Amino acid sequence: MMKSCWFGGAVAVAVALLAVGLVEGVCHEPRPVFCTNVHWPVSDNVTAKLEESGGELQIQIAWSNFVGSRECKTRFRELQCRYAYPECGKGGPCRADCEQFSNECPGSQLPCGAFPTTGCQAISDSAASSSAVVHSLLLAALVAISSVAVLAL
Repeated sequence: MMKSCWFGGAVAVAVALLAVGLVEGVCHEPRPVFCTNVHWPVSDNVTAKLEESGGELQIQIAWSNFVGSRECKTRFRELQCRYAYPECGKGGPCRADCEQFSNECPGSQLPCGAFPTTGCQAISDSAASSSAVVHSLLLAALVAISSVAVLAL
């Protein structure tokens, strides 16, 4: 039961930030310590409030206490970080993303009612482009390693 409190706490911090209307403002790409997947512009107001409230630390603690497969832990981190750091002008993840995660990772106990149904960005839409970039970089690295191996022979 204690673990679900951490999940709710991480979401509650992000919900509070959105409810106060801090999503808009000057936008820059933050450099979070735990949410290293964040590579998009975020309102400086949101970033400052997360730092002030320890929101990212709460996400990290919830992730550390998460009981589930490695894939579910990775998806939990992605969902929570996207929620805490919504992209300027596009918003954070949608309720459908949270519900899909909860269905596919039993026991997660996320309060999906806190996620919006409109004014949000589906993770599948934003993750697809990130995934393509990662796959391209991995392919380039493998080609470079193969070239070095051939030259060494």
